[in-house]
Amino acid sequence: MPIDYDYDAKKRILRTSVHGAVCVNEIVNYLERVLKDPRVTYGTIEVFSMEHATDLQMNFSQTQVFEDLWGRYKKKVGQNVIIYAPNDLAYGLFRMLVSSIAMSDESAESGFTLVQTKQELEQILVRLGAADGA
Repeated sequence: MPIDYDYDAKKRILRTSVHGAVCVNEIVNYLERVLKDPRVTYGTIEVFSMEHATDLQMNFSQTQVFEDLWGRYKKKVGQNVIIYAPNDLAYGLFRMLVSSIAMSDESAESGFTLVQTKQELEQILVRLGAADGA
């Protein structure tokens, strides 16, 4: 599966990893799995790692599927989405993904925090009270 996740209920952290090339259907499947997961509740802190992503395969017409799905996802998880993009490729793929989501939700840009080092990630998790170690 190109997008995996694990949920730590004690720390309220949803750790998501993207692997390889990802297409719209895989993103939709991921969002739907999280929406159906009863362990994930509002106020969850998502750490979305783009570290192992190699490509984001989508076109403009496919972004329309995000409109309803992204709105429901934000209502379930909340606004604490931290993107870990430690290299230029991961950063570029993150920008593409956010731009695609922003086509259906103009507030999407403000719903993410981008970090490029493990140290930045750890500092944010500590500040949010969700970690003593990432």
